[in-house]
Amino acid sequence: SRSDTVAVGLKLAPVNLDIRHQSGSALEQILIGNVYEGLVSRGSDNKVHPGLAKSWEISKDGLTYTFHLNEKMNFSNGDKLDADDVAWSINQLKEKQYYNANQVASLDKAEAVDANTVKLTLSTPDSNLLWYLTGRPGLVFDKNAKYNAKTEAVGSGPYTVESFDSASKMVLKANAKYWGTAHKPATQNVVIRFLTDDNAAVNALLPQIEEAGLHDLYFDIEEPMIEVLADVEMAGVRIDCDALAHYAVELNRRMAQLEADIRSEAGEASLNINSTRQLGEVLFAKMCIAEKPKMTRTKQFSTDEEYLQTFAHKHRIIDLILEYRGVKKLLSTYVEALPQLVNRRTGRIHTSFNQAVTATGRLSSTNPNLQNIPIRDELGKPIRRAFIPSDDDHVLLSADYSQVELRLMAHLSGDEALIAAFEHGEDIHAATAARLFGKPIDAVTGDERRKAKTANFGIIYGISAFGLSQRLEIPRKEAKEIIDGYFASYPKVKEYMEHVVERAREVGYVTTIFGRRRYLNDIASRNAVARGLAERNAVNAPIQGSAADIMKIAMVHIAEAFRREGIRSQMILQVHDEVVIDTLRSELDRVREIVTEAMEQAAHLKVKLIAECGVGENWLDAH
Repeated sequence: SRSDTVAVGLKLAPVNLDIRHQSGSALEQILIGNVYEGLVSRGSDNKVHPGLAKSWEISKDGLTYTFHLNEKMNFSNGDKLDADDVAWSINQLKEKQYYNANQVASLDKAEAVDANTVKLTLSTPDSNLLWYLTGRPGLVFDKNAKYNAKTEAVGSGPYTVESFDSASKMVLKANAKYWGTAHKPATQNVVIRFLTDDNAAVNALLPQIEEAGLHDLYFDIEEPMIEVLADVEMAGVRIDCDALAHYAVELNRRMAQLEADIRSEAGEASLNINSTRQLGEVLFAKMCIAEKPKMTRTKQFSTDEEYLQTFAHKHRIIDLILEYRGVKKLLSTYVEALPQLVNRRTGRIHTSFNQAVTATGRLSSTNPNLQNIPIRDELGKPIRRAFIPSDDDHVLLSADYSQVELRLMAHLSGDEALIAAFEHGEDIHAATAARLFGKPIDAVTGDERRKAKTANFGIIYGISAFGLSQRLEIPRKEAKEIIDGYFASYPKVKEYMEHVVERAREVGYVTTIFGRRRYLNDIASRNAVARGLAERNAVNAPIQGSAADIMKIAMVHIAEAFRREGIRSQMILQVHDEVVIDTLRSELDRVREIVTEAMEQAAHLKVKLIAECGVGENWLDAH
């Protein structure tokens, strides 16, 4: 649950800890010490992290613990941390009984052997000593210099043990004395679950992850995202409720006018526009806008959004109805609903991000759904304008990937022409139009670029000639010519699409460049409609899923950099290919650098990833 950060992968043995951790996770903060400088520093990647000790040894009789310090570990004031400091701190743990006396009774003394080595001497073997020194929560040399190792004992760290069940889990609770009242940790409670022989369910899943080649996907992407998303949700986003209230008045006025116009067009003064039965009777029985109207299962005229869209721009009443429904949805879903979701205590909206719901791996959000706030039409823009910084000392920074899915298509297909267009920094849609219509790029018209842009993104989603003709409002023959011209211009794109579908038929799934799988049960279906959808998903899922993985990697790297450098700015939103940061004005330049670097270095493709940053006093201006 979001109130807990669950760190799976800690296996206990008498004098051994086998730790699987991810950089930046709550588990690392406690055991590894990336933020709070705990005791153990060598991770599963076999790299030495900036913790207190890089390795340790235990004598065969269990009476001597020898710790080798991390030479790169320094105090926040620049002083070198040496073994004498650590030995003093460990002695303080025992003398001031920060731990239960019975639990450390076997610790006789701690001494500095040299500047980088500390030796602990026990009177009797104590298999719990290493566990208690590293995990409860261990030695804490804080980067913010909250403790002075020469004058204060530092064992009382950011978390204390709430409960401990050696067979399944340990619950750590935030230590109020450490945090004080000025700042509260994002994670109040941390649950560490142990992998033991009795935990058959978890032990059964990990080998399956390894066998499926999903180790890196889980441990490098998904597990670190747990805490990142918890922090984003806890941070929340502030909205301008007054601005939305004024906009609600404007939209209600517009709805009333649309109602009057629709009734006038229909010649029905009492028409209930929200009644699908009445609306269907007027459109198809009275006005006869279709020769063979679509019927529902209950034998009523269909008035669903998708069907009415086929009549758009052909009948004024349809355009009015579609606009009316759009305005009504904006009001009910966002303009009137968002202020009701503001947390009374924090004054912010705290959405819930769903990490493992969508088939492609993209994040989704609920209560409220912030993924579908419209930005392309003018009516949706004031909603984004209502998302504002936390206070006057902050601005919103929006970082958005530039055409990431097209770049992924270039990478996956290896098409030389598509790669070259990106490498030369060309307007990809204008470049595509130039190839489609056989003219120099500077001679491409706005309409030709629009058609090429629709083709570029439509091809990714497996669009048909009929679908393209509907979107562009052109004859199907012309749409087919555009698609054929596209594949002639970028032949390896077509080869990639054919190959990925054929491969999906063989194995039953497709994968992203990071190994995420999407299973396609209908890829060999005898039902042409179901099979066609599965084939389109086979083409799109590796692209959209890879884009999702890249964004998650970028978010993890941003969070790590913020934590490492003590950045107080916070990620507050993630929508599609965009991340939004509530940015302290004094940190703006550095935050922009961190975010841009993290996003552009999240993956190394055949074409460079580009992140574009905008800054503003609200989300609309920043985007």
